[in-house]
Amino acid sequence: NGVEHIVVGGSGGEMFVVEYKQDSFNLLTAKKASNYEAVQCVAFDAHSGTVASAHSNGDILFWKTESNGNYSQMKDAVLTHPEDSPTSIHMFGGVLYSSWGSGHMRIYTDVRRCGGKLYEIGAHARWIHGMDVRPDGVIASVSEDTFLNVWKFNPQEDSISLIHSAQVADKLLTGVAFLDRDSTWPNVSLGVTAYDSENLYTYTLQ
Repeated sequence: NGVEHIVVGGSGGEMFVVEYKQDSFNLLTAKKASNYEAVQCVAFDAHSGTVASAHSNGDILFWKTESNGNYSQMKDAVLTHPEDSPTSIHMFGGVLYSSWGSGHMRIYTDVRRCGGKLYEIGAHARWIHGMDVRPDGVIASVSEDTFLNVWKFNPQEDSISLIHSAQVADKLLTGVAFLDRDSTWPNVSLGVTAYDSENLYTYTLQ
């Protein structure tokens, strides 16, 4: 119907739903789940029509979307890791990909059924600051440990494997993004940023 929403997380645990229509912005609602801390990151899954919010206390909540912006929390769908802090979440086809301050990556195979199967790996030795995901299950992650790691998740074979690793010496890596998200695997390019550096580091996998 030409209406788009932008969902913004707040430091008080709020979810602000903003309508974007005809080059204008309008705040529709501000939702908050009780007793939840700051929103660290937000993701949307077009397959399930679900928004996820990851909070600083280690909880991931799920919200049912409505065109009027009156999102409702799915009370029976809460993922929790109370000893950890989420740093990034992405969703594709009902699968949730998440990175954490402990250096772990956690993948849940069905966000509509309270997470489904969990895959958990120790992806980095230190805090993960950035993660990006392609629809084909290729994942890139960067960390304070100075490494860029690229992973391939294959739920049909029940596996996740490290397919590339590169170090940016003496740099705390802060962000990563695929530069050609729709390219055919394995022809993949990535951009990586680092703390206190004006450089963009690029990598090509073939």
